[in-house]
Amino acid sequence: DGETDDEGTDDEGTDDEGTDDEGTVRLVIENRRDHTDLTDLRLTVELVVDGSVRETIPVAEPIVVGPRSTAEIALKLPATSLRPEGGERALRCSWRAARADGPSGVDWRGVGALHRRLVAWDELPLPVADLASSSPRIHPLSSGGRAGGGLRPGSARPAAGQVEVAGGTAQLGNGGSRLALDDRGQPTELVIGGRSLLAGSARLGTWRAPTDNDQATFGDSRVATRLERAGLVDGALEPLAPLEATTGADDAVAVTSLVGIPGAFRILCRWSIDSTGDVALDLQLTGELELPPLLRLGFELDLYEVLARLEWFGPGPGESYPDRVGGLFVGRHRATVADSFFPYTRPQETGNHTDLRWLAVTDDDGAGVLAVGDPRFDGAALPIGAALLAEAAHPHEIAWPGVTVLRLDAAHSGLGTASCGPGVAERHQVHARAAPGNRIVLRALDEGADPAELAGRPSLLRRHQRWGY
Repeated sequence: DGETDDEGTDDEGTDDEGTDDEGTVRLVIENRRDHTDLTDLRLTVELVVDGSVRETIPVAEPIVVGPRSTAEIALKLPATSLRPEGGERALRCSWRAARADGPSGVDWRGVGALHRRLVAWDELPLPVADLASSSPRIHPLSSGGRAGGGLRPGSARPAAGQVEVAGGTAQLGNGGSRLALDDRGQPTELVIGGRSLLAGSARLGTWRAPTDNDQATFGDSRVATRLERAGLVDGALEPLAPLEATTGADDAVAVTSLVGIPGAFRILCRWSIDSTGDVALDLQLTGELELPPLLRLGFELDLYEVLARLEWFGPGPGESYPDRVGGLFVGRHRATVADSFFPYTRPQETGNHTDLRWLAVTDDDGAGVLAVGDPRFDGAALPIGAALLAEAAHPHEIAWPGVTVLRLDAAHSGLGTASCGPGVAERHQVHARAAPGNRIVLRALDEGADPAELAGRPSLLRRHQRWGY
């Protein structure tokens, strides 16, 4: 529902009661104040499409809701907003102070503009059309044979892809993209759309630089201690099977690796490249039921330092985690790689973005790489990786590697409050028995291109042509 998350303010909640056939949405407003009405606030309703505000929906004033009461209002929506052909759409309902001073005479003028005016908000999803009839058919890769299908509309068919496995390593290429993999399925070369991206190593892992909560020494959580005792830390992954080359739909090629810790868990990793140059990453985790929860599942890629800017569609503008997301707007946000790092007194995990639809990492001219969720993923772009960050006891001791570390996670743990309270809730933990089913598709991003437009293009490797809400 659209009720205000308990990480945000809670003077009032806004529930979407549904949309009728005439294009009218009914909102139920709950005033949770004990003694005052809502006449000191103004409600703004905006139509948000794929993270960008498209238009403001008129709201009849005043809205009269007494203390501890509810009221229903009706909003007339544009016809195109009800069941559009694609696009993630929502109503953003924002309650802002009508005056510079609050109802109790508190002067807000010395506070930042956002906090001075914004009191509470909700984001209510609108239905999206079924794209099954308008999107190209998507064929999953298989370990043998080929499936029929077509190219992305308007694209020319390149030469058939090539894949080779020899001496415990693999190389695959297609459509102007190329990958070289070691015996663990970790890239040693990454070229997407003719652009070389990898400046250093790539690391598959389940570890992050432990937070204070991860390192709590009391209570039932103590997740870092439990993982260390079980030997489930980065650097311990072993190849469990030879690399396997496969072919699939539309001349797509793939290499699958199986790594893990014997007797603990296994990670099945598949890299695929289709005939248009799209690169897809699939990760599946399986293991023993009694394992402690892991901290993450994904790759760190050392990219060239010139890729110093990021833009994403998801919660923002700050960092977010599965259990630290309710107070953020879903939209398009921008930051620099340097500003994404927060210098905690003891260096630790920082800068994650959860529930991502897409994430772009670019140079100053906008050229770089775009990661698209299928349907969603966790990611970050930081000036340092987890291992080096965890080695430093203080910020001035950090050994900066001179690269941009792009992190692509199929799953990432919540933060919890174990340093002073409960650990991570069960639903926000990463368990080997609940393997993620998402895919991450990588595309080259040219100078001046709009990442949202590129992310929305159909793909032969994307199983879902939209993200849902």
